[in-house]
Amino acid sequence: MFQDFNNNQLELLYRGLKSLIETNSGLGLHNADGGHPVYIAGSQGNINQDQKYADSPETSTLFQMLSSLSEKLKKNGIESHSYRWWYDFSDWQKYCEFIIEAYKKN
Repeated sequence: MFQDFNNNQLELLYRGLKSLIETNSGLGLHNADGGHPVYIAGSQGNINQDQKYADSPETSTLFQMLSSLSEKLKKNGIESHSYRWWYDFSDWQKYCEFIIEAYKKN
C-alpha cells in the first residue's frame, strides 16, 4: 500500500486521514462513533483475538491505512523531525487511544 508515493504525498495522506479522527467526523469508524465501546476497550488493551468486535485491526480500513502510512513515514525518519502533528498509528491500542481523546475533545 502506498508504494508509489513520495514522502510529501505520504504526509499529505496521513494528515488528511488523521484529521478525520481529530474533527470527530466519524468517517472510517464503526457507526461513525468515536466513543463506541470497541474503541474504549481497544484503548485499554482489552481486545481478545478470538472474539468478534464491531471494529478491529483486521477490519478497519482507516486503521490499516494510518498504520501503513505511520510505518512508511517512520522508515523515512519522520520521528526525528519532532513534528507536533505526528502520531504513530502503527498499534491498535494507540489508534484507539487517539480516537477516544479526539472524541472527548469534541
